[in-house]
Amino acid sequence: MKNDFNIESFDELFKQTFESAQTPVPPGVWEGISTATTGAATTATTSTWLTKLLGWKGVAIISTVATITTLTITNLTAPNKPDSSTTGSAPENQISETQNDVSNPVISSNDELKKSEDQTSAGENVTVKNENSTSPQNTSHKPANNGTLAPTSSDHLPPTYPGSHGEHTPNLLTPTKTNENPEVEINLVINKHQICVPGTISAGLQTDEHITVIEWKLNGKVLTSKSDQLEIAITNTGLNTLYVKVKDSKGRIYERNKTIDGRRVSAKFSVDQSEIDLGFVSIKANESTPLNSWFVNSVKYGSGSEIRVDVSEMSSLQVMHIARDAAGCSDTVVQPVNIRSCTIDPNTVPNILTPELADGKNDVFEINVPSEEDYYLVVYSRDNKVVFESNSPKILWNGSMLNDGEALPYGPYYYKLRYKCNGTMKFVQGVVNIQ
Repeated sequence: MKNDFNIESFDELFKQTFESAQTPVPPGVWEGISTATTGAATTATTSTWLTKLLGWKGVAIISTVATITTLTITNLTAPNKPDSSTTGSAPENQISETQNDVSNPVISSNDELKKSEDQTSAGENVTVKNENSTSPQNTSHKPANNGTLAPTSSDHLPPTYPGSHGEHTPNLLTPTKTNENPEVEINLVINKHQICVPGTISAGLQTDEHITVIEWKLNGKVLTSKSDQLEIAITNTGLNTLYVKVKDSKGRIYERNKTIDGRRVSAKFSVDQSEIDLGFVSIKANESTPLNSWFVNSVKYGSGSEIRVDVSEMSSLQVMHIARDAAGCSDTVVQPVNIRSCTIDPNTVPNILTPELADGKNDVFEINVPSEEDYYLVVYSRDNKVVFESNSPKILWNGSMLNDGEALPYGPYYYKLRYKCNGTMKFVQGVVNIQ
């Protein structure tokens, strides 16, 4: 196999390969490739054993890749060194890479370096002013033995934060501001937020600091006690506001308040005897409550807001009502009930009238009625003439004309009575004779 080396053909082939790639070839690469391939060809000629082993193409490719890699790393990492002809020897102008303090400009000449050293020898110090230290901090640089600027301890400043672009570095030496006199934690505690009134609650103040009670108020009224623990009587229904004002050892004022819901239940009831003639009495609670218990003559009779009691065989009864709400508040009322009939017994109505005798018997016409509600009595003569009328059972007929005239003649007279009993209108009529 013939190992003729054509450098121009290889250069053209390598260039076409790079141009077909997606990444653009930086300027100056082709010149480096030409130089590298020429050196690779020379190496291939002198190294006959490597040429025989890999061939001229293999030797050229290996040499080219090595050369390109070396050039690329050199271009990316090499710093822009100043010209030695203008800056003098490199050791005198080398600056430590750790010196990145933005407050100190880079010294790029012997004159500027000498000026910096003169200032250092003259004792010029830069004072850092913060709230934690009053002593100045020396930020000057002293040259090291090898001619470089060695950073001092003040050079180790905190890094620049993202987005600052090197324009601002926070002063981390500034302490976090704290409240030298924080408020005292004071809690007003009560044992009940809901209470059956009348009732009592316990109230007190919880704190680890020394405090002085200025005043307590309940619903705006000042309480006499100034203790930090007390018992309070609650008598009002609805929301009650408990307020306290205190001060701490530094004289600062604190105000606290709590609300207490006062609940009241009433077990009062009313009796309806409109059905008494039928032998029944209805008993109903005045206020609606979730839980009710009714006892008639000491025996449990029922529950609910209303009961209907059979009194046909009772002459009297005693009713006890226990009412409870959802919060557990309760009330009890015990009340006797007078069973009365709205019917007038005919045997109790007089049928004669003897006003002239004046013996205290049948001198007036009187009817005992079970109710005075809507009472009206009218008396007629045989010729249908009104001789007496009244709207009150306390005004009685004495047998004269309209109770203020001449005596009426003997004979029969007719009466009509109306009244309302247990919600029902009642009517009674009959005859009375004047003798």
